[in-house]
Amino acid sequence: MLQSVSQNDQEQNSDVVHSLVRYELIKDGKLVDTEFLEFSLRFYNKGGDTLRALLEDHGFENVVYYNAYDKTYDRDRRDFNLIVECRKKN
Repeated sequence: MLQSVSQNDQEQNSDVVHSLVRYELIKDGKLVDTEFLEFSLRFYNKGGDTLRALLEDHGFENVVYYNAYDKTYDRDRRDFNLIVECRKKN
């Protein structure tokens, strides 16, 4: 069984979501074990400008964006997973 609770930062215009997930192992109708996982996700703007700057500031170059499953990039597309390809500078 999986249960989760998510919450945005209270800061204005925050792109961070904090989540607490509880995993429960149930065997033969009885609770056997429970684990908690706490994590934060940061969402970057769709155009990728913020993410590009962050990567370049940390020593990456040749930053290229792709939509999932093909090698095109359409910044106006609404339903895509962004794939980022880049290389660490030597």
